[in-house]
Amino acid sequence: MEEMISLVDFAKESRIQIDGFEIDGTDLEKYFEIKKVNDRDSRTFRDRTMFNNFKKLMDNKIKSDKVIIWGHNAHMMKKVSRGAYRDKVFGEYVKETYGDKSIVVGQYTGSGEVEHMPHQKRKLLQEKNSIEEYIIKTIEGVKVFPTLNEDIFIKPIRNMFCGGDIEELILADHFDSLILHEKGSAPSRL
Repeated sequence: MEEMISLVDFAKESRIQIDGFEIDGTDLEKYFEIKKVNDRDSRTFRDRTMFNNFKKLMDNKIKSDKVIIWGHNAHMMKKVSRGAYRDKVFGEYVKETYGDKSIVVGQYTGSGEVEHMPHQKRKLLQEKNSIEEYIIKTIEGVKVFPTLNEDIFIKPIRNMFCGGDIEELILADHFDSLILHEKGSAPSRL
């Protein structure tokens, strides 16, 4: 938590503009209406709407050609993973619109406890041939991979998706770079 507060304080002192693009208002109501009928369609709607919100910020409010978009891997990927819970993700819209001007950095943690939704903590699992298993066996602390040309990144690998489901993906297909953490902990609340 202290790190987040420090980051926000730094942004304020540096006059870095911080904006959100998550759905709200009537879009949030529509999301829940769609969710009652079809969860996949609601997730696709959410990612598309988040991108539309972001695009409006870029077109009308942001006074820079450089931005950092911070979001969950499941939304930020360059393409939807096989067997995903949506047809298209936020990151795909970004890549389609901004192409090579955008870089997608994924972030994975090998062990520890994470929080998927508020107060829903769970332990990370290290399945055989998973990214979590790779991290536990090879990473101490934090390691950044600016390019993804090692075997582990270009072959199918398993990972624990945000809700705890296991998915299979090729990391280099979904991200341009990776940050891998040996151990994580669920956030503390203010």
